[in-house]
Amino acid sequence: MHLVYAYFIQCRLQQLNEQLHTSTSLQRAQATVFMGRIGHAEWLCNAVTALVAPNLYEAGRQAIERVQLGQDMNRTHGNVALWPSVFTGMQIIANRTTPPHRDRGGAPTHYDLLLSAGTHVKAELCLPEFGTKLSYAPGTIVELCGKVFIHEVDDWEGGERVCVAHMMKDDVHDRLNVMRPSWPQKADYL
Repeated sequence: MHLVYAYFIQCRLQQLNEQLHTSTSLQRAQATVFMGRIGHAEWLCNAVTALVAPNLYEAGRQAIERVQLGQDMNRTHGNVALWPSVFTGMQIIANRTTPPHRDRGGAPTHYDLLLSAGTHVKAELCLPEFGTKLSYAPGTIVELCGKVFIHEVDDWEGGERVCVAHMMKDDVHDRLNVMRPSWPQKADYL
């Protein structure tokens, strides 16, 4: 398999008056099937995000609601109504390593949600700035500030490795007038 992008909303803003676009991958007929199959997993990912970063969840929910209502969209597409996530984009990485990187496009307060899937038996998510490696077995969900912290997966053992990376795009939120969420605080959990 190859690296596949499955972004939901693309912000091609060269000028402030340009509208948002539904990604070409979301406009394909296969996207309807894909979204139907990931619905239950996305429900779980949304719930994890609501627990980990409630302000981010709310900002994502507002952005998706506005897009589904057609706000600032170049044109609507039927698959937009099927989008099951509070994140404005997904990237599917199949059978590839991910070199050390920081994610572009989000705000520092945006958490990316990484879902490890597949049949592999061992993988590690490396966070070199923390001097640590996390077990990244199938079924693992990690939320991390991908714009702030370097992260990588340099190898895995046995079987297929799939990562479904969820992200928020700051330009999309700006265009939709969705406030950037603050960092989670202890008061959010009391």
